[in-house]
Amino acid sequence: MGTPTGKIVTRICSTGYGSNHYGLCQVCGDEVLETFYWSIKQEYQNADGSLSYSTVGEGKFGHRECLQANDARWLAIFKG
Repeated sequence: MGTPTGKIVTRICSTGYGSNHYGLCQVCGDEVLETFYWSIKQEYQNADGSLSYSTVGEGKFGHRECLQANDARWLAIFKG
């Protein structure tokens, strides 16, 4: 892995499964038809100039809308 750029990014991606696999939404507590995963990533610049990312901190599972609504707040908590 390269050198940290100091940039922290968040990502929300589909798991392809619902509550039957991942449980209830960790934000609102309701069932989820399609569960999404929210994560925080540290950006790195590699020797060849390309960028790579490494997950840091704890992610959350839930509805896309719930995760998006809380993204800025969670990022602020993580950055301290």
